[in-house]
This record gives sequence, C-alpha cells and structure tokens, in this order.
Amino acid sequence: VKPHHMMMTAFVSVCCAIGLAAAEPGPQLNVSVDYAGFLNRSDLIWAWDKKEANPPPSGWWTMAFTGNGMLGAMVTAGNSTSALGDIGSLQVELGRSDVTDDRMPNSPYAIGEATKCDRNRLPIGFFRLTTVGDVISGSMRLRLHDAEVAGTIVTTVGSVDFTVLTHATRDLNAINYIGTGGEKGNAAWSWNPRQGDSPWMSLCSRRSKGYVGNPPLVNGVDNRSNVRFSIQPLRSGASYATAYSERIEPDGSRTLLSSTSGPQTDANAWLTAPNTTASSLAAASNVALGLGLGWRGLRASHQRWWHTFYQASFLTLTDPRVESFYWSQMYKLGSATRADLSGPSYGTYDHTGPWFTPSDTCCPLFNWDMNLPVQYQVIFGSNHPELGYSLARLLSDPIVYSNLARNVDWITTATTEADPDLVASGPNGITSYRFIEDGGVTLPAYQTNLLWVLVNVYNLYRTTLDLTLLPPLYSVLRASVNHQLHLATKGPDGKYHMPPTGSPEYPVGCESGCAGGDSTYHLALTKWGLRTLPKICAELQCDEPRDARFRDLLDNLVDFAASDQLPIGHGRGLQISAGVVVNTSHRHYSHMLPCWNTGLLSWDVPEERALCLDTLDNWHGGSNRGACVRGDPQCRPTQDMTWEWDGFSYPASSAFNSRAGRADAAWGNLTLMLSTVWPEAQLTWGCPHSGAPWPGSSDTKCIGSSMQPNTFQGENGGDGHADPTSETPLAMAAAVQDMMLFTDDANDAFRPFWGLPDDVEEASFHQLRVAGAFLVSSRRAHGNTLFLAVRSTVASSTTCTFYPPPDWASLELVLSPSSTGSTLQRSADRPGAWTLEGVTDECVVYPDRRVPTADDLTIRPASGGDSRYYNWWGYHPGGAGRTPTKS
Repeated sequence: VKPHHMMMTAFVSVCCAIGLAAAEPGPQLNVSVDYAGFLNRSDLIWAWDKKEANPPPSGWWTMAFTGNGMLGAMVTAGNSTSALGDIGSLQVELGRSDVTDDRMPNSPYAIGEATKCDRNRLPIGFFRLTTVGDVISGSMRLRLHDAEVAGTIVTTVGSVDFTVLTHATRDLNAINYIGTGGEKGNAAWSWNPRQGDSPWMSLCSRRSKGYVGNPPLVNGVDNRSNVRFSIQPLRSGASYATAYSERIEPDGSRTLLSSTSGPQTDANAWLTAPNTTASSLAAASNVALGLGLGWRGLRASHQRWWHTFYQASFLTLTDPRVESFYWSQMYKLGSATRADLSGPSYGTYDHTGPWFTPSDTCCPLFNWDMNLPVQYQVIFGSNHPELGYSLARLLSDPIVYSNLARNVDWITTATTEADPDLVASGPNGITSYRFIEDGGVTLPAYQTNLLWVLVNVYNLYRTTLDLTLLPPLYSVLRASVNHQLHLATKGPDGKYHMPPTGSPEYPVGCESGCAGGDSTYHLALTKWGLRTLPKICAELQCDEPRDARFRDLLDNLVDFAASDQLPIGHGRGLQISAGVVVNTSHRHYSHMLPCWNTGLLSWDVPEERALCLDTLDNWHGGSNRGACVRGDPQCRPTQDMTWEWDGFSYPASSAFNSRAGRADAAWGNLTLMLSTVWPEAQLTWGCPHSGAPWPGSSDTKCIGSSMQPNTFQGENGGDGHADPTSETPLAMAAAVQDMMLFTDDANDAFRPFWGLPDDVEEASFHQLRVAGAFLVSSRRAHGNTLFLAVRSTVASSTTCTFYPPPDWASLELVLSPSSTGSTLQRSADRPGAWTLEGVTDECVVYPDRRVPTADDLTIRPASGGDSRYYNWWGYHPGGAGRTPTKS
C-alpha cells in the first residue's frame, strides 16, 4: 500500500459547497494563524539547577525528544552521582524504531521469550557533553514549530549553547553547539555505544541457562569518508551500526552528526573493507552527506517539512493546558511515525516509538488488545492520514501475513497455506514488526485483537476514500474473519457461539477464558469484521466464495449478553461474557466496544443508547464528571468502579461521553488526567482499601496513574511512572478532537462540539477530517457556534450528513449565498440531522438568525486562557508536575 493521492501536498481541494443558488457573495471562511507564534505558547520548557526542588530531566519521563518516524533522540541531564546537587552533564540518547534482535523460533539462540529475549528492542548508545567547569544550571526549550530542542548549559567557567534535531527526511541526528568563556573550544561530545544485549538479560538467563547475548561491539573508521562508527553484530548474522562525525560551521559553532542504520544482513560475513558491514556503510554514507550539507542547509530543509506538516489542520481553545498538550501530541506523531519508510517497521509507532532506552523494561513493543488500536485513532481526525499508512503498509507485508497465519495453532487442519486464517494475540506484546508468536495462539487467548487493529485501517479508508487501501485490507480482514468462522459453533438455540476466550485484563471469571464464552470483546469485533467485509467487497466488486457462510454467521451470531443486576447505577448493562457480569474494577473497556469504535450499537437508537449509557455508568461508577475522587459528595468510594483505572481509561471515558452528548463528563474525565502530573500528583484508586482485595478480586495492587511533565505517561506504577507507554497521551489528543468533532461510529454523520462544555469560552478548529473524506472547520465563542464549513478532498464524495452543535438544535440553518448548485435540508431518516448535497465551492452553514460577520468567520488562536498554563509542559518550576506560579 502506498500513500497514493493522500500525501498532504497532493490533496485534491474540491470544495463541498453548502448553499442555495445565489448571485450575491456571502460570508466566507478566513484563516488567520501565525503557526510559529501560535505554537510558541505550547513549547515545552525545561529548567534545572543544584536546588533539590529543581532537578534535571533524568529519564524517559522528563526527557526532551526529537524524531523523524524512525530515528529519535532523547535529551536529558540526569545526575551522574547520588550526591545532592549533582546535576550531571547533558546527554543525548539515540534511538531507532526497527533496531531489534532477530532470533526467530527456529534460531538456535531463541529461548521462546519473544518480547524480552528473542525479538526485543535493543539499545544503541548516547553522546555526553564534557565541560571544563562544573555544571551549575541548565535550560532548554522544545520548539514545536521548528521541531528542535535548544538550550544552554551554564558551568563555573562559561556556558554551552546547543540545538538538537532529528532531521525530518534524512537518517540524521544533529547537535549544533558553541561554548562561551572557558567552554569556548573546549566543551566536547563523547560517544558512548551500548552493548546490544537485551535489557532483560538477567531474566533471559533465568529462563534459559544456555542464553547468550550478542557478539561484542566493533568500532572502526570508514576509510572513504573518515567517519567513525560502532557496529553491533547480532546472532542472526545481521548487524546495526551508528556512524558519527563533526564539522566546524562558518559561525564558529560545531555540528555533531550521527546516523544509525537498522539491522542489515551480510550473509554472516564481513565485507572486503576491514571491519565494515552493510549497516556501517549505510550509516557512514548518511553522515558524509550531512557533513557536505552543513548545519544551515540541514536545518532549513528540516524546518520546511515541519512548517508544512502543521498547516494540515488547526485546533485551539481557551485552556492552554489542554491546547498545548494537544499540539505536543501532533509533534509527537510527526516524530514517531511516517507514511513512506521502508520495512520491516515501515515507521509504525509501537508503544515507545524511536525513544527506547535500556531502562524501559516494560513496553517497547506492540500490545494488540488495546494499546496499538487506540494509539492510531488520533491520526484520522488530525488530517494527517499519511501517518496512518505506516500501519496499513506493515499489515500488508507478505512476511507479516505469513507469520499471522503461522500463529493459528490448527494451520494444518482447518486452513491451508493458500487460504489461511490469521490471528494475533500478543497478551504480553509482540516486537520486531513481524508478529509471529512463539508456540502459536491457542485458546483461550484473545482471538480478535487483529480485528481491532484492522478497525483503524478501515477508518483510514473511511476518512480518505483511498481505494488503494482496500485490496490488502480485504485480504487480511477476510482471513481474520475466516478464523472466527472456524471458532464458532451452533448451539441448541440455533445461534452461533464463541468458545471461552479472554476479555482484556478483566480479573474475575476470565482467568482461563471468560465463563460461558461469548465474550463481548470477541463478539463485537467478529460482528464488525463480518459487517465490514461485504462493504469492502462491494467497493472492489469482488466475488467472495464464502459470502453465504459469512452472512450466515453474522445473521445468527448470538447477541451480546446483558444484565440488569448492575452493582452501580440502574438499568441494563453489557456483560463481560455470557457468564461474567461487570462487578469489579476494570481499567479496560473492551466490553464496551459495541458502543464505540465498531458502530454496532447506535447512540441515536433509544434502547441501544440506554444500554450503552448504563454500561458506561456502571463501568465508571461514582461521579461521572471525572473519576470518583474522595471528597466529592457525589462519589460513593465503597462502590466506585474506577479504583483500578489507569491512564488510558480516562480518555476512553471522555470519548464515550462525547458520543453520549454529555460534555461536562467528557471534559471532566479528560482534564482530571491532564491535571494529574507526576511527581506532584497521581491517581491511586486501590489505596482506599489499604491493600485489601477488592470484593471478588484477589488483586491487592494499588495502581498509580499520572501524566508525565513531558506529556508521556507511565502506567502500573505506585511511583507514577513505572511503565512508559504512548497510547494514553495519543488517546487523550483523540479525546480532545472528539469533544470538538467526531464521526459517528455507526454511520458517516459527523457532530461538531458535542463534547465541549459551555464554560469553555472559545474554541475553533480548521480542517479536521471526518468520514467521507471531508474536512470540517468551525468556531464557537461564548457558548455560540458561529458557523460550520465543509470541504471534500475527493471529487466523488458529494454528500455529507451532520448533527448540528447542541446550541443549534432548535434553529433553522441556512447556507452562505456564495454557494451555488448545492442544497441543505433536514435528513429524512435521521431525526435532528441535516444533509448536504452537491459539490461546488466553499461551504458555510450558520443559523438563519445569526448571520456571521467577517470577524466571526475568522479562524484564529483562542485568547483569554489562564496565563499560568502557557508553556506549562516540560520540566521547570511552576510547570507540569510543579506548583504553578501566580499570574
């Protein structure tokens, strides 16, 4: 799959005109955004000194970061000793997403522990700044618009100014620096390669006494370019390498350039040049090219790419903390994944992206049961569909397809090599971008995780209408659905049932597959796949030989189990499975997938809405304006179901509540998590019970959940940052989009401002993307939505349906007189909705009694926010995780 017409520079700007034929010009949309100045107020800032209250950034959770979808750099200044006041020196850790070990199941070096010992991520190394004087203090700023980290280190004899970037389109990390005073001409960077062994070596050795690490590093110099390098051989015969060199710039500064190549195979033999491999030659070649271009040339082309990137869409609101967080996630996305990178990773964003460090012993991998599907959802609304192609291209890789087939434990009986089932479980995650699971996926392991990931690929199609996505998607989806066909059995009730399988992370009744089978997670994704397959087949005009069997399974698959015996709330809620009712704390929300993401239950059908609302309120418990906080008079701590929620639970609750039209709850759940920043605060819901098991559960763990000052997140930790992951921050950015605008999961209608409460004084968005390949813009001020504008990016998409903002619900809507050849009318089959037909020029809709002025129609940055929260994120006094200073 290639990005085809979807790269942002090739978008077809076909306007969806919303208007009645008219001769007079009417109100037109205007965009007045200085992106450099606007993003400046969202820059992340760091400041540190020798005071205990102002510690340096010392790890993944407080680092500054740069990336280009494959390479990454992590900037820290952690303590070099345990002495109070020792703030160490500046350090730039290098990362690359596809640097993994490659011990496949048939390797003599494999021990059957894929994520930690066989196909795990591997460390690369770091550069450390050496200064003449002792470091007194430091500061740096992540400039979002220019995608670089710039700062100053102050020492007892002078200072060092530095700028770090990962070039947007070249495999290069660059550090430009210059000293003053006694540091001028003396401050220097040293290369510290890390031995490429698993960070879990002790665990691997315990698992297998015969486990051996990788061969030792080899250091050398490329004779052609005089570039230095370090090669890390792997037991598979491949190797990866880092090359580096410096140049002096015309202004007297120096630029240190480095490049890390991904693992490449030399048939287990050295090339003719001494101590070189294909990997070292590739890395050295990149550095040599950078040396020729110089800092000024590299920086200019880097900035051009990023300045164009940001202009794809715009979002602003009068809460600087939320707004800044959102834009830091847009930067993070552009740094962690891309559309056009090569295999085996294709630039796919796993849970740590290009920012892996040896201390990350949790999640440099793919978890299919929530993390990976959730991580990609922000892409569609952001109008950066090109970033979603990394996942689509990965899943269409022939080797990945083959390995997903090998995961099926009955491959030799129920399926054939030519017509296989596909499955991925990954209860503990999968690494190396090949998704082969040691020993296969046997019951009762999850059997529908792959289908949830495919929801994202299909949503990429829904929002782009790029037909090139469909053939490979159909192939993988068909085989995934076929797998479910082999699992289903018909019961005495004439319905098809699924065997007991897991429901992600539900602790009671699902230890060996959820009691009674028919888990809601399993059924929901199976039904989604069965519904989606014929839609794709119709687009491709294909002839599906198993169509009758697939339709039979869809028509006769058992309904979701539901119960009116809810521990909290009232009504009737979805169960975990046929034999398990939701009656204990559960940070996951897999049992609610019918109400979200799959479109199986509609919030517009009264009985289905009631079922979804009761399920949501039971899962949430207590107060649904934010988690059940002790001291909240509406909260009942003894019944609160959020006690074991984790970071990703809060944006999920926000997204659900936006769909329900409960804006206060959507906002409350999102901002609660955003305001809970380590080390100042964390959410510890297990603690009210003093470590005693929750009724019905043997789990005594006290969960700690918090955001990190640099907008990353740590889950599962009493110290608030034990397990570094990326899905929660990206899910929170998607929840911000949902409050502003979302597409119905059950159909292609979109809804602006359904999740934004009235007390948000001003909010605007421009060119957020919805199903049907439409771009939507709108502005709201003082509780009034001023206009709605729509464009189509595909000439064949001419009709769109929307539900008006809540403040327009009782109003008549009109079209800008400048629109011609198009119509606006109330939907005939969707109460409360409006339908637009015809595609000509710019489309603008507004209430008939609120004709917008030119100023109303101008998209600009929101003003009036609390000044304490501009540049709040980072790691500085008064910032995130620290007590804010007064305005």
